[in-house]
Amino acid sequence: MKRSKRALGQARMRVAVGMFVGILIVVGALQASVVGERLNYSALDATQRLVRALAPRPALENIVIVGIDKGTERSFPEPFALWHRHLGEALSAIARGQPKLVALDIVLPERSYDALVPGLTADLGADYAVGAGGAVHGHPMGAAGGARAIRQAIDATAAGRTLADAAREHPELAAALAAWPEPPPGSGDDR
Repeated sequence: MKRSKRALGQARMRVAVGMFVGILIVVGALQASVVGERLNYSALDATQRLVRALAPRPALENIVIVGIDKGTERSFPEPFALWHRHLGEALSAIARGQPKLVALDIVLPERSYDALVPGLTADLGADYAVGAGGAVHGHPMGAAGGARAIRQAIDATAAGRTLADAAREHPELAAALAAWPEPPPGSGDDR
């Protein structure tokens, strides 16, 4: 009798291990497939719906967060580095809702491609921030000077002034322009 109980216990253990291994194989195969990706997104959506249903919290501010998925990436013929017009249109539409903040979960190219597509940077509109961490933290007058220089450049550009003209009044902007001079027009340097 003891042998039959032991044999039954071992058989159950083998079945349990076999089922566990089988589940791991199925989950691994799903993770590596398009079906798995869709299931993952569906599970995320279901989780978010459940959280909202069980613990709804009103937004403290009117904030918009924009993420771009692979389907959206595939829908535009241009490479991402040239999406300025599309992003500008989306941001303009969002701005009509007067949010306090718009956050884009994307990284724009560090260089401007205006030389390839004239007006490309202007397509983003007037109200956007540029991630310029290197220019801020590498500024000759320190990070605070770099932050002031970025703000001064934005204000000058918005006012229709040249950076050189604004630099006469702002030592931080002058130091930035000395450290990173603007390329001459037609030089082929498209930053």
